[in-house]
Amino acid sequence: MKKALLTAALAACAFASASAQVNDNFTGHIFSAMSDNGRYVAESMDGSISFLDRWTGATWTYTNDNANGSNGHCVSNTGILVGTNGTAPCYWLDGTCYELPLLEKTSGELGGCNAITPDGKYIVGDLGTGVGFGTADGLMNCPAIWTRQDDGTYKVDTLAYPHLDFTGRAPQYVMFNDISADGSVIVCQVRDYTGFYNYPAIYKKGADGKWSFTVVGEGLIWDAEKIKNVPAEPVDPSDEVPVAESYFTAADTVAYNNAVDKYTEAAKDAQDGLIPWDSVPERPDYFKYKYITDKHDQWAADSAAYQAKVAKYYEDFDVYQQALRDATFGNSFQFNNLVLSANGKYLGTTFETSDPDADPEMGYGESHSYPTVIDLTGDEPEVNVYDNMVDATTTSVANDGQIIACTPVLDYARNSFVIKDAESDPVNFYDYIAARNEKAGIFLKENYSFNVPVSDDEGGDEPGWGDEGGLLAHKKALKFTAKDYSIVNDSIVTGTVFGNSDNTIFNSFMMEEFSDPEGMGTYRSYVIDLNENAQSGIKGVKKADEADAAVIGREYYNINGQRISAAPAKGIYLEKRITANGFTTVKHVK
Repeated sequence: MKKALLTAALAACAFASASAQVNDNFTGHIFSAMSDNGRYVAESMDGSISFLDRWTGATWTYTNDNANGSNGHCVSNTGILVGTNGTAPCYWLDGTCYELPLLEKTSGELGGCNAITPDGKYIVGDLGTGVGFGTADGLMNCPAIWTRQDDGTYKVDTLAYPHLDFTGRAPQYVMFNDISADGSVIVCQVRDYTGFYNYPAIYKKGADGKWSFTVVGEGLIWDAEKIKNVPAEPVDPSDEVPVAESYFTAADTVAYNNAVDKYTEAAKDAQDGLIPWDSVPERPDYFKYKYITDKHDQWAADSAAYQAKVAKYYEDFDVYQQALRDATFGNSFQFNNLVLSANGKYLGTTFETSDPDADPEMGYGESHSYPTVIDLTGDEPEVNVYDNMVDATTTSVANDGQIIACTPVLDYARNSFVIKDAESDPVNFYDYIAARNEKAGIFLKENYSFNVPVSDDEGGDEPGWGDEGGLLAHKKALKFTAKDYSIVNDSIVTGTVFGNSDNTIFNSFMMEEFSDPEGMGTYRSYVIDLNENAQSGIKGVKKADEADAAVIGREYYNINGQRISAAPAKGIYLEKRITANGFTTVKHVK
């Protein structure tokens, strides 16, 4: 473990400044987790974690000795960051990593912590069951909840969960993704047996302290009546293939081994140029049946029976696949995209649909994603798909049900939008924030305006494209010819934005390629706090020069971005210098 503070200039700001509004800008960081009070932000990159207290300016860098393969997913208001260190679910606090207990017969290697309540009392996530792909029981992860005890330690438990998916088979994953601030509502993600369908289960704690859950997906992902008629998936007979050696007599084994020795010796001689290759005998491994003598007829009959089983398997599998297709709509909720409002009243997610006119031979076809809110205030969850924004993914949902979504889905240089409800048009985050606070709008315009290449076929009326309001193309200029694209100057790119429980504090991260003349990616993050008592211990403090910051690690990459063990003696490579106040990436040519 390595604990590192920011520079002396930052340490001098231990007493946080207060103002009516704060804008913090970070270059070289992608802070993707923020506490609800905005005090703490964290990033996970290349197996290391950077954790920052914005109010005091203190930072901790967790490197490979206690964060190998780590990911920090969520931060409490008390400075607890939860995630996984690569081998166990854990949390980090004040420079130390603490591993959390496991359920009986579970593993932490395929699981971890996904969320924590603001007060740090409850942590939710999932644990590996030790089951791999292709087994009879396919459940690979089960849900877990950790509760803080009076002595500060955490006790692990699980809740009754769906042991069967909507097809009646064991699902691949069942994991807790998020929890309300008071710990009374949990959202669970179920991934079906095939791995193609994801859907939520909503847990609520009753007045008696007992939990119950409601599965969401009927009528959206599957037809409840038709799914009853889907036959059991046929069993692959591969394990029953006749093995030639099991039919060998003792003499057959000797003859076969002699043939292998003869072939091996001849092949070596041919490799050495001592004999021609056409004099090498047949490789016996491919013709073992020739060495079966007494049981040859039995082997032939068993092999024919096995081939018949294989043919029947493929025939039955086609029937099963067609029945499953008929009983489903080609839709799914986006994997690992379930966020609860702090008050537990709304679930933000993303609904994915497939092109109904796609070629049947090509499957369901192109997927479309829409921001979605599930209202949990009634007796049954009410799903509201916002089809006024396409190719988008939901990032956060506030206590009033208002969501933030970003587009395009498959890009780290996105623009974000605020959506009030299904009847309201998405509002570009820049326009939204500028209308709420002039100073914050100026901050975005001054720090996040870029000259963005937009291809000729990108644009139109869909939110997320065009040159009005600063929307970006997610392809850089090098991928187009001069006739294929145009440059839109001063486009404001707001990145992947998410807000706190009442949408008064916002965090964003991105990797953009617009500001570097060679198209190298630049990591950026910012925090906008609109509260009257907004605080920041780094407000107005500039990042120290590299020479003034202690280098605590170096990483090297080739020009394709692949990690290499050391700096090459000659050629082009990238050096990532990790310092006490962040990191920089330098291109070298030798």
